Amino acid sequence: MSVLACDRNGCENVMCNRLSTNCRYYLCDECFEELVFVGPIKISVFLDSEKGNSGDKEGWRELCERQFPKTY
Repeated sequence: MSVLACDRNGCENVMCNRLSTNCRYYLCDECFEELVFVGPIKISVFLDSEKGNSGDKEGWRELCERQFPKTY
């Protein structure tokens, strides 16, 4: 697990264990869960949005898992 801040706007988590496959963005588990819930969205738009509630949607999770694999 890295001691790096989540790149999501308004997120103060610093123990991120998800790094995008292009190595540009870190996400904490809370923000990852919200990304999965939101569904298809541009990553830049998601990162600029305020942190909110977590959730889940079938299918979109797999795509998110591939884009942000755990680093450990």
